[in-house]
Amino acid sequence: MRVTVTGEAFAPAVELFDSTKEGLVFGVTPSASTAQQPITPEQKPSTSEPEKPIELNVIAPPDTNYRVPDATTATKTDTPLRDIPASVQVIPQQVIEDQQPRNLIGILRNAGVVQNNFSSRIADTFSIRGFTARNVYRNGIKDRFTDVAAFSSSLTNIDRAEVVRGPNSVIYGQVNPGGIINIVTKKPLSQPYYALEVRRGAYELFEPSLDVSSPLTKDGSLSYRLNTSYRTAEDFTDFYNEKRFFVSPVINWRIGKNTNLTFDSEYEDIQQSLGTGDDQIASATILPNPNGKIPINRYLGEPTDFFNRQLNRYNYNLEHRFNDNWSISNSFQAAFLTTDLRETDVSSLLEADNRTIQRTQITYSKPTEYEAYTLDTHVVGDFNTDSIKHKILLGFV
Repeated sequence: MRVTVTGEAFAPAVELFDSTKEGLVFGVTPSASTAQQPITPEQKPSTSEPEKPIELNVIAPPDTNYRVPDATTATKTDTPLRDIPASVQVIPQQVIEDQQPRNLIGILRNAGVVQNNFSSRIADTFSIRGFTARNVYRNGIKDRFTDVAAFSSSLTNIDRAEVVRGPNSVIYGQVNPGGIINIVTKKPLSQPYYALEVRRGAYELFEPSLDVSSPLTKDGSLSYRLNTSYRTAEDFTDFYNEKRFFVSPVINWRIGKNTNLTFDSEYEDIQQSLGTGDDQIASATILPNPNGKIPINRYLGEPTDFFNRQLNRYNYNLEHRFNDNWSISNSFQAAFLTTDLRETDVSSLLEADNRTIQRTQITYSKPTEYEAYTLDTHVVGDFNTDSIKHKILLGFV
């Protein structure tokens, strides 16, 4: 913003000073005097009191925090997005708060990501540029459970989502050429923060959540953050209900000026029925049938079908800066997923009588357990060759 002040006879004196209550204050004072300017015969000295200083408050419009200048997903380095020759989109926290999505695909639609042919209530499966995107990362570490298409992420502790589209995503190794998705979770804050939120929505959605963060020491070297939520919901289809509990504690330890260590974990328990309506038949639903019409909300499985999951994630991230040019980052994640299922599927087309179908029931004899361990270490360095600046990244997963 540019402000110009001119005087009628003489140039005024301009002064800028800070105010703890009002911010930057722009002061203008008439500076003309009889000693500075000669008085012509036509002019007479002014006998009036000098004018009071004029204060001009300039207030900038509020920052919506929709713009994110940099991201680490594309290069694993803190590089401004304008300097990255790739299609990188970041959905920041402010967008998530304003839109209030119910699932992860509600966030990723902002970056042109679409839901794959699997219910978003059951699992996070996406397509980017026509390719199935099983390349989902959390804080730069691959989420192995997206490969089994068995888990839908909670949004409680998500700070932002980053999407890299196209073949530039090969920096992460064996990935589909469509792109990758990186979920960045919330970290401890330097100042105390407390937030309680309760969401109510369609289909009996009820979701209270708590977000708490504060330093644990006077110097702020040790801090924590806790995110937790509980959700119950139904849907338009028969027999569907969902109960979800989530908790994620995070501890950050600033060991020294150049060393930082973060521990975080996640626990989520999902108790969910399978009244999803994915197995609807076309006849009598969208096509005519002599025996009548099947409502779109009809579930063709059994009311006792369910899909329950429990997830535990344990992570640490150690960062150390050797000097202004070289640094190292080491991350490790241990994840454990338990699933239990009873599902009744439609296994045949509608028979000739236009009223009979065959169904197959799948029941786990005991809960199925998955384990995943991931280690990621990389070194970032900056150096120059004459007038050319370079940034090098070396690492292994």
